[in-house]
Amino acid sequence: MVQYQILGDLEYNFVYQALLVAFEKHEELGDQGLEEVQKNQFNDIALRADMECEQAVIHYLRSNRMPIRVFSEEHGRVDITAGPIYLGVLDGIDGTYVYRTEKRMGRHATIFAILRTIDPLYKDYLVSGIMEHATRRMFLVTADRKTVVITLGEGVCELGPLCGTLPKELVGGVLGGAVKQ
Repeated sequence: MVQYQILGDLEYNFVYQALLVAFEKHEELGDQGLEEVQKNQFNDIALRADMECEQAVIHYLRSNRMPIRVFSEEHGRVDITAGPIYLGVLDGIDGTYVYRTEKRMGRHATIFAILRTIDPLYKDYLVSGIMEHATRRMFLVTADRKTVVITLGEGVCELGPLCGTLPKELVGGVLGGAVKQ
């Protein structure tokens, strides 16, 4: 598996790749993602997409041995490796009500952020990302205020002094070409 680095720093690319695997899972599930599967730690009903988008991100982080402790809405606290360095915050499907009532087409997203320590302050955010599934848009914001908007299948626009695009062959297909087989 070849991974294309578009943001430069390791943590940023972990968020980028993690959101892509969540998007792939979301697309794979289709309407099956709307199934109610269990109650989460907050006693709210979790949908299959909530659970499986989070699980896809957790699996990605484990397979890459990211030293991170993740707090997620559906899975609670998960240490990806022993002795985590980073803290991750994950929501498999934010906007579950809209996702359910508008049959997957309303505004809903997977959200994932990485902070530089497991006991963070607000200033410790490294990168936050949102994968808006229905629009196929990913938003990434870094600690140094770099903002990247990616529309899968169309390209990348870095808001700030530079704006560019990736070749369509890198951003086409289900994963948006971020992972080349």
